[in-house]
Amino acid sequence: MLNLIDKIGDKMFGPPCSPPPPERNHAHHQHRHRQQTPPPKQHKAHQDHRRTPPPKQEHKRQSPPPQQPQAHRRTPSPGPSPPPKPQAPVVKRNKNDNLLQALDNVRQDGWVNQQWLEKKRQQLVQNAKRKAKDLWTLSTTQETVTRQWYSWSQKEWKHQNMTIQLDDKPFSEGHMRVAFRMMDLSRSEGKRCHAAKVQKPAPKGHQADDTEQYYVDVEMQACCRALAQAFNENEVPKAVNFVDAFVVKRKPTHLHHSKLLAVEPFLPGKYKKYNNNYGYVSMDDRNTPQAFSHFTYEYSRGKLMVVDIQGVDDWYTDPQIHTSDGRGYGKGNWGKEGIDKFFETHYCNTICRFLGLPIENQSGFKYNGTAIDPVVLRKGQGGAFKDDFSLTKFSRNLVPEKNSAYEEDLALLNMDMAQFNYLAELFKSYSKDGTLDWRDLFPLLDDLHFDFSERTVVGVVGFWDGNKDGKITFMEFLLWWTGQTGR
Repeated sequence: MLNLIDKIGDKMFGPPCSPPPPERNHAHHQHRHRQQTPPPKQHKAHQDHRRTPPPKQEHKRQSPPPQQPQAHRRTPSPGPSPPPKPQAPVVKRNKNDNLLQALDNVRQDGWVNQQWLEKKRQQLVQNAKRKAKDLWTLSTTQETVTRQWYSWSQKEWKHQNMTIQLDDKPFSEGHMRVAFRMMDLSRSEGKRCHAAKVQKPAPKGHQADDTEQYYVDVEMQACCRALAQAFNENEVPKAVNFVDAFVVKRKPTHLHHSKLLAVEPFLPGKYKKYNNNYGYVSMDDRNTPQAFSHFTYEYSRGKLMVVDIQGVDDWYTDPQIHTSDGRGYGKGNWGKEGIDKFFETHYCNTICRFLGLPIENQSGFKYNGTAIDPVVLRKGQGGAFKDDFSLTKFSRNLVPEKNSAYEEDLALLNMDMAQFNYLAELFKSYSKDGTLDWRDLFPLLDDLHFDFSERTVVGVVGFWDGNKDGKITFMEFLLWWTGQTGR
């Protein structure tokens, strides 16, 4: 099928790998003999080792035996080299290890206490344990099938045999497909559980061959993975990912479900749909999914937009792509109409502004949700934040009390009263005199579901370290949290 995204540019892919430089051919240098000082004439017979005419025998005097010139002494060959010293095994550190190390560093500096750090450590350990085990086992017959996937970098389909187990009964059912549990027995434990989706048969009286749709969906998901990589390269607070989808082609002897299966890794956790392909936006209206859809439209210069964002946290699956002319990417492509429907309900947020995207529906700019690290913004990234503008010159000194902000303050902070009250109540729960002790900053951020990582921990400490010995006012925190100022 036509891959529209090919025209976007080379940003999506790195430059082709250049061949390694040729190895240098070192010439073999022979030893040069050091020039010997000629002996006295009477010892001419012993001048050197070269062949010379025999000396005259008269007046022959006995002399000591000649010594071999130093340059001609054979160097004894070295003995066998000693065995190499055993090296300690390299321990690979994962993201959790790096985060815990960063948090332990801030604990040593007094930012958090040991009790809070242990609580955070236990949360990360429990999450890691859940990921290391298979969620289910199946007793059905094993079968050998063909795995078919699309290589986005090479723009071609590839295939490989694999062994699977497929459940007899579906565990989920949608409007157009049903999903079965599947085990990929070629993978290691903890990575075997997959969801295999099958198209529902066409209604009576309708003939439809949905074979092509299986392959269209995989190509579409590969395109979305490449767009997600381009989105993440902007160092957004929360990276987005699309699961690796593929098609399973079964042998005719195993057709109790379907000859083809649309397969992807099973995502444990609470599954959410953040938007659809016709303007719907979920109630929680998270910043990252909506900003990603907006980004894909601007990044492709209006050629396409990724919608129907759904999945667990920021691991997405089963997306839909709208193209400007409505061609390609299956039945869910509503073309320009679908793109217009997205912008009718989209309110740009702090991530849209950080990415420098054109602001849509500016009167309803959305504040709440994931915020941008102000340290990153002050380094010149983020388009609209490159100008040095301080809201402290235009807003009042707000206090953490419900309904204490005026409409003018909310307009400058790009939030509504409910969002202001939510922040005020949480801030007040940690403060006694209207200010926040710096030792309570990390617990407050945890309650606000701040995305902790090694980078963000360093960013928080680096920003507030100058105020470490004092107090953090509510106004300072508000401006930092909304990414609109630096101290």
